[in-house]
Amino acid sequence: MSVTVARRTREIGLRSALGASTGRLLVGIFSRAALLVSAGIVAGNVFILVAVWMGGEAGMSFVLNALMRTSAVMLVVGLLACVEPARRALTIDPTTALRDG
Repeated sequence: MSVTVARRTREIGLRSALGASTGRLLVGIFSRAALLVSAGIVAGNVFILVAVWMGGEAGMSFVLNALMRTSAVMLVVGLLACVEPARRALTIDPTTALRDG
């Protein structure tokens, strides 16, 4: 997530130069991060459920509880990974972001 936000510094600078509010920029950053993390969570959960289903249905309720908990933790960790790069990207002067990006 950190690399994804860092690569978008030029886009963030351009949007900021065009007058986008900080809140609007943060929504854009975190919505894309949530989409990427959610896609990974869904793919991983499908893989695990198929593996458990192929091995038999014993312990399926335990697996479902564990998947829900780990999915929530992964979503929170993924979004927290965006906080510092987003803060850095928002503090950069728009002209600097455009020139260096």
